[in-house]
Amino acid sequence: MALERAGFRGRYHFLQGALNPMEGVGPEQLRIRELMSRISDESVPELILCTNPNIGGEATAMYLARQLQPLGIKVTRIASGLPVGVIWNMPTS
Repeated sequence: MALERAGFRGRYHFLQGALNPMEGVGPEQLRIRELMSRISDESVPELILCTNPNIGGEATAMYLARQLQPLGIKVTRIASGLPVGVIWNMPTS
């Protein structure tokens, strides 16, 4: 797995999707309940969210951050977008 090859030493949890009310996917259809259980059982100090940078991923990340806020867990997200120093070559015509 890419996380392990990169030397990541934490634990990870796959939600198996993203929130999408238009398709009938709510928190109950994802593995959020299992995540919350693991967090409370394992005394997790920080959660790094790795969701897609689309509307479903953003909604899922926001939902999780709000659920975890009362627990005092630090919630961060991996970066997305262009790295600093990228030079764009835009066509002029």
